Amino acid sequence: MGPKKKEHSKSAPLGTDHLTVHFRFQKSDPNRFRLREFVGSACDCLLKTLAEAENVTWSEFKKRRDYDCHPIARKSLTCALPSYISKDETIFSLDVLGMEPGRLYGYRQAQYFYVVWFDVNHDAINMS
Repeated sequence: MGPKKKEHSKSAPLGTDHLTVHFRFQKSDPNRFRLREFVGSACDCLLKTLAEAENVTWSEFKKRRDYDCHPIARKSLTCALPSYISKDETIFSLDVLGMEPGRLYGYRQAQYFYVVWFDVNHDAINMS
């Protein structure tokens, strides 16, 4: 008889929500909703958002209303995502702290949030 399999504790976190939030930018769209649109105080708000988010776990991040991180339907987007973004990825929207209507759009893999769009004016989503 071989070694007994170790059972996972029911209190141990499942998935990756126990990991700290990290942002990645290599999948950012080079043609639409680019980082350079965040200038002046909008840039300050963006940096604050990124810095503060990287101090919390995904579990904490998802509970915070000020980030308003939620999945969005692709059909609600005003333009197509870059072709290199898999159709299997769930796209999320999150608020840029202290800036209305600034948002980031991207997808999550493990602890990483891949930013696809930097949307200063909330133009990436159809509000009607």
